Amino acid sequence: MPFEAQVIQVMIASPGDVTIERELVRKAIESWNSTHSRKEKTILLPVGWEDAFAESGDSGQDVINSQILNNSDLLIGIFWAKLGTPTSKHPSGTVGEILDHIKSGKKAMIYFSDQKLSPSVLDTEQYKQVRDFKKQADNLNLGFYRSYTSGDEFKSFLSKDLSGMIISNFHSPEFNSSTNQNKQNKLSLSSLSIDILTAMGESSGGTLARLDVNTGTRFHSGSNHFGNPGDPRSQAEAIEAVEELVHSNLIKLGVSGGDVYVLTAEGYRLIEEIEESSISIEFEHDISLDAALLLKDAVHGPLTFSSTNGTQAVLEYQSGEVKFLSHMEMTKFLKSMDELLIKGYYTEHVDESMKSSKGVNCKVTYLATHKGYDYAANSDI
Repeated sequence: MPFEAQVIQVMIASPGDVTIERELVRKAIESWNSTHSRKEKTILLPVGWEDAFAESGDSGQDVINSQILNNSDLLIGIFWAKLGTPTSKHPSGTVGEILDHIKSGKKAMIYFSDQKLSPSVLDTEQYKQVRDFKKQADNLNLGFYRSYTSGDEFKSFLSKDLSGMIISNFHSPEFNSSTNQNKQNKLSLSSLSIDILTAMGESSGGTLARLDVNTGTRFHSGSNHFGNPGDPRSQAEAIEAVEELVHSNLIKLGVSGGDVYVLTAEGYRLIEEIEESSISIEFEHDISLDAALLLKDAVHGPLTFSSTNGTQAVLEYQSGEVKFLSHMEMTKFLKSMDELLIKGYYTEHVDESMKSSKGVNCKVTYLATHKGYDYAANSDI
């Protein structure tokens, strides 16, 4: 059934060495549209250099700028080992697209890959240019940017970041209530601010404590910490993110005073909106993205989960690899695993020598079923 909606054109800007990530962006947007476009009265339209057509007399970059860049509302930029081909005005076409887009007052999300590179394919000069560009990110006023270390992490970041970006900046007054619109016009949160807000929402008391020590300032909410001791930039970013949340009336100092912040009613409401609008990329409309990413580990054999204090956990793979999980990661893992157990993709075997309640003094081994193996083998994950 037809419905009215605003169309947000999303440009994917990158050099040619991140083709997988470019496709992941398109799939994420396609899935978001399938799940949320009717409810949100918003359709995201992904575009890139592939969608431009040649025009006589114009350079390739001029064509991309006139046909794609100038008409885009949001830009997602991605870099790995290449900065791209230089133009007459900028170090590369991609850099020029990003800077021109931001200069026009539009929103951008920039990602830098920290994945390992094979020395045989590494162009050291190009890689150095990417690192230099990343170091200049603050001076260039890129705004929102972050790094990722794997394709899975990129998917996870993209899901949360895109959801927050849409909620904060792209709700149309024509299709949304005035209350929501006033809030959305007021908010334009950084990714770190969203991370802190989410961590507070997941903590038992909804609090954030500030600690000023001889190595600087740090914040913690539950088992999650923000601002690394001895790292001035990390601390400055954390302080700025907290100030942004206070200014947006999402958190405030507790009534008891001191350096403990609490969520406001507006903060709780925004957390709920982020969770509801969070991109749940589904494969075959069956399971969430987080569960699908976990399911791919089925091919590596059993997973053993153990926790002795309920705030942290250890995940052991058959290969011998060990991963330590924070409270937030543990909660996310158990939620995804419960989904897989319900769907019949995994079975669990509880170590009876330990308490069986999940998250406290427990040890559970998860084994993929034949259905799980088949799903992992035949799904694009």
